[in-house]
Amino acid sequence: EIPLRLVGSEMCIRDSFFVVRNPIDRIISTYTYVKDLHRKYGTSNLPEIEFSDSLDSYIINFLKHTNVNEHYFLRPFSEVVKGVPESRLYGINFEGLSSNISDFYKDILNQKIKMPHSNKSTLRSDLYISKESEKIIREKYKNDFVIYNKVKDHNYIGL
Repeated sequence: EIPLRLVGSEMCIRDSFFVVRNPIDRIISTYTYVKDLHRKYGTSNLPEIEFSDSLDSYIINFLKHTNVNEHYFLRPFSEVVKGVPESRLYGINFEGLSSNISDFYKDILNQKIKMPHSNKSTLRSDLYISKESEKIIREKYKNDFVIYNKVKDHNYIGL
């Protein structure tokens, strides 16, 4: 269990922050992005996605058997921040990312920041995830779901 602490006004430059996203949305977005890359350039960083006939088959036939902790593109964010003292860790909610980062900088660092563009990532309703696929993602990204559930109702939060 990760203790929950709302961000106060004191933060030093050594503090770490990271973007928190629903792991299911992240896998859908990764799948869509890689399909688009392959369509545009004929190659991608995850060829297993290109050779899958659906998101569901990719999750069941590849993701299920992959050690995501050691995979550059699939690594859980909980693994990326592992070892950072929780008192120095801040999560920024992916939903509304541009304004959430701006708020974080304004409220915590007393600085204004203008994001170069808004996030245009959207979920596609034509992508199917079965209960089995959802279970696989929930198992692979168990710690990410714990963090996501704490951050999801906030623009940013200290862990």
